[in-house]
Amino acid sequence: MLLVLLACAAPHRPVATAVGADVAPDAQGDVRRMRAAIGDPYAAAGLHFVFSVGDTRREIDWDIPHDRIAVRYTREDGVTCTVTTRVGYDGPDAEQRTAWETFVNDQFWLLAPWKVGDAGATVTRGEGGGVDVRYAGVGVTPGDAYHFDVDERGVVRGWTFTLASGRTGAWSWSPPTAIGPLRLSLERTSATRTIRFEEVRVEPILLGEPNVDCPLKTPLAR
Repeated sequence: MLLVLLACAAPHRPVATAVGADVAPDAQGDVRRMRAAIGDPYAAAGLHFVFSVGDTRREIDWDIPHDRIAVRYTREDGVTCTVTTRVGYDGPDAEQRTAWETFVNDQFWLLAPWKVGDAGATVTRGEGGGVDVRYAGVGVTPGDAYHFDVDERGVVRGWTFTLASGRTGAWSWSPPTAIGPLRLSLERTSATRTIRFEEVRVEPILLGEPNVDCPLKTPLAR
């Protein structure tokens, strides 16, 4: 299964830094602090990172100004694909669709504190503190719900979630690391595994037209 932990995220870019979510009055300060704590990824010229968990390793290049992504992943048949496509791809090509869904999952795990403000999110204060977020009608798996454990500065210490599929999870987050203008937690740890974000760089990325490169005869090593 390629999408090891598919999470929900709004498929298109927010308008500037505006909050499009439905935020309860008593949670508005939390959303502002969470977004300020991570920084605005959409203001960056580009973002590169590797999503790594167990034997799965996926490399993402995101040309933010031009709404294009390049995703390198290994299919179940052992073939490694490098796919360039546009953000929000909804066409018939299976590999471009896989690349888009992979990007939705992986960038949400990395940038979730910012994306609590995305359109389609409903944000409330959690019982006993923290922030509850539910996504409806957006992303690849609408209906996912998250509880963020947040400190007084807006830094996420961990989260629990219930996905639309019924799967639940509880993960602690590492303290954030400054990477250019962003401050990102680079590890998520559950009772059984750790997700790591490697080679994270904020830098200009210029991607070309959509392209699918999946060698058929000589699968590349993971």
